[in-house]
Parts: sequence; C-alpha cells; structure tokens
Amino acid sequence: MPLYSNPPPPGVAVVTVNLTYHNAPVGPGGTHSIRYVGVAGAAGTHHGYLDYSVGGGALSIHTMDATPQGVRLGSLLLFEAVGRATFNGVSRIAALNVAANARGFYLRARFHPGSGGRNIVEAIIPTPVAAPMGNPNFAARFALARTIANWEGTRADIQAASFAEIAGHWL
Repeated sequence: MPLYSNPPPPGVAVVTVNLTYHNAPVGPGGTHSIRYVGVAGAAGTHHGYLDYSVGGGALSIHTMDATPQGVRLGSLLLFEAVGRATFNGVSRIAALNVAANARGFYLRARFHPGSGGRNIVEAIIPTPVAAPMGNPNFAARFALARTIANWEGTRADIQAASFAEIAGHWL
C-alpha cells in the first residue's frame, strides 16, 4: 500500500494519502479499482477512486473521482493506472464516458477522442478529399469531436503527462 505525501509550503501541515488496489469481480474479467484515502488530518477530505478493467489491448477507465479537486489527485490516480497498464502489458488507456466538465483534465493528460468517436464524426461531417486551407468543416468537426464521450491515449504519453503533474507535489 503506497503512501503519498504532499510537501506543503512552510507552516502548512503535510497531507498524506494511502493508496490501495482492489479487485471486485463485476462480470467477465472483473472491474478493478485504485483507491486513496487521507491519513490523519486529511482523512475526512481526501478520498477518491479510479475503477478500470483490462481487455482488448487496453486499460479502460470506467469511473474516476478525486476529492478535493485541484490538488493533482486525479493525476496521481492516472499515474498509478499507467503502472497497472504496464503490469498488464497494455499500451493503450481509454477513458469511457468522459464527463464534459472533465475533458480539460483528460486533454492535459494527453487523451484524445477515441477512434470510434472519430469515425462517428467522419460519418456525420466527412472530410473533403482535398481540404482547402480554412476548411469550413473544421470548426464543426472539432466541436463535434470534443463532445465524444470515449477518449484514449498511449500509455507512454499519459505516463509522461501524469508524472509531470505530480512531480514535486506528491512524493
């Protein structure tokens, strides 16, 4: 069970979270989770989880909640999920049903709309064979692509982005 501490500025108490891994079989293959809970003073305010499954060459994130927001605990969960992806030998990470208010987080973590979503966009607004500069479809395609709920990325890209977020904040 890893413990992570947040080195605060002088005069502020250290925040420590305890990370655990769980396997709760739900259907074929089961659903796994990575959970954290605050230790001591942070126990009441620091709690979160990331539920995932592994299959089809990907680690798929089903749900994630990181409380409190804005202190890089979501990035810590992603960093740990990358470790689980490595352990399971998969190189792609997918986030399923990404909430609209979480898309900025996933963009910073180097996720992008999944290939299935891109195929849907292509079917609705096809790319011209010879797209001229200033393609009028670009804005519509971009707006539609951003609403696709399933996002994905490579393990290496997500590992680099999540490590950059937690480095110096969670030891």
